Amino acid sequence: MGITASLLRIPAAKLDAYLEDSTQLDNDLFLEDGGQPDADLDVHQSAGEESIESLYLDKSWDGLIYLLSGNGIATTDLSNPDNLARAILSGDIIDEEKNEDWEYGYVHYRTVTETATLAARLAAIQKGELRRNYNPAEMDDVYPGIIWRRDGEEALQYLLDYFDELQAFYTEAAAQQQAVISFLN
Repeated sequence: MGITASLLRIPAAKLDAYLEDSTQLDNDLFLEDGGQPDADLDVHQSAGEESIESLYLDKSWDGLIYLLSGNGIATTDLSNPDNLARAILSGDIIDEEKNEDWEYGYVHYRTVTETATLAARLAAIQKGELRRNYNPAEMDDVYPGIIWRRDGEEALQYLLDYFDELQAFYTEAAAQQQAVISFLN
């Protein structure tokens, strides 16, 4: 098991609805008991609603944050709007009080405009830049910790593969003028 991350592309109207009434998150994303994210991300839709697409980042999320920002989640500054770590966990939270009831905390969001900006910035990143940012000796505190030194190049490839998926996810979200939400589970 362990801590994984999931991102969802959602229509702007759905983000607005979540911001207005966060109990809709329980209805769309979480199990009946409201306590734990649904691993299948079986997002309920009414007829005619836009589809909601998900991206599962497995345990790569903090390694990606490190490659994008130079820090793991424990030390990165999500309040800085220029921090590319915000592509994973934005620091902008849907209903902080309600989120305390969920197992790993907060549901983060990006508006349509923020999503488009992140998509453009992620699209401009070359793999060589990410390779240069990878430093297993400094990543002991980056979740899941042990794999960076132990697995070296294989762990880097794991991150690069998920980065490709992250780029494609944001490119499509921007093309569809969608917002993005994310959470740990």
